Amino acid sequence: PINHNDDINQLCEIVQAHPSIKVLELVGCRGQYINGCKMLQSIMTAGASKLKKVAMMSNSISMGGNMFLSNFLATNPVLVTLELSDNNLNDNDAYCIASALKHNTNLRLLDLENNGLTHRGWDALRKA
Repeated sequence: PINHNDDINQLCEIVQAHPSIKVLELVGCRGQYINGCKMLQSIMTAGASKLKKVAMMSNSISMGGNMFLSNFLATNPVLVTLELSDNNLNDNDAYCIASALKHNTNLRLLDLENNGLTHRGWDALRKA
């Protein structure tokens, strides 16, 4: 189980060391010592050149003004699927992601269901 940031660091080392890892799914890693945004950032950075699918549902991910995800997506990584349902993302996050998607030709599936998005956030994503 992933209960602490040290666990995340070990997972990132494994992702970097094993070239065959293309899919990473982490569900429900919400320990009191886990920062969901930092976990997402660490994993995306570790697998930036090879991860095709990242699924991190129910991990209490809240960007809190951190621009990492939108900046990462704007670099057009090889990532094809990003599933972030059941987290704590909001309209501001949706606006940043929508802006990044204008520069991304690889991402085919983005799942942001059951976050704190209103119709404004969803509209921004639809227009991207």
